[in-house]
Amino acid sequence: MKPSVNILVVIGEMRHGGAQRVVSRLSQEWARQRQNHKVTVAVFDADDPAYAVGGTLHDLKTPATRNPILRLWRPIQRVWRLSRLMGRGRFTHIISFMEDSNFPVIVAGWVSGMLGRVTVSTRVDPRYLAWFQRVLLRVLYHLPQRVVTLSQGVKDILEAWGVPAKRLVFIPNPASLGQINSPPPPPPPT
Repeated sequence: MKPSVNILVVIGEMRHGGAQRVVSRLSQEWARQRQNHKVTVAVFDADDPAYAVGGTLHDLKTPATRNPILRLWRPIQRVWRLSRLMGRGRFTHIISFMEDSNFPVIVAGWVSGMLGRVTVSTRVDPRYLAWFQRVLLRVLYHLPQRVVTLSQGVKDILEAWGVPAKRLVFIPNPASLGQINSPPPPPPPT
């Protein structure tokens, strides 16, 4: 049976970090929800993962580099490999985490004709991004179907920068029900 929901999640790598933990939790939950859900987590660098993912881990083999020539070539490689994956995968939802992934996913979505299925999640206050990232954000973030922010403040900033309000959604980080329902730690000894 063909999956009715086919999700592609894109993040740079799965080493330690908050966004990586969110991708791990969400992908595992989506893969567990129903048998007709298919989840693919694509990363630019699959070396040394700290978190497990639900579904399939796909290494795009385009890690960050210090080589100045490769640093110019990497974004093109990432867009090319993502657009090929998107074209072959028939994904119903494409979700990207963090600007280093969001920018190539938006361009690859446009190239592959899948832009209407793209949701990007910004994980930082955009005012603290490098100048060229702020320029890319202002140009590209009006294109995807949705832009998810972690706070109302970031949502307000993006709206002030021209991202259409109808595309912006504020969704806080997920919390584990086990953490919420667990008893509080004992008070420190006095």
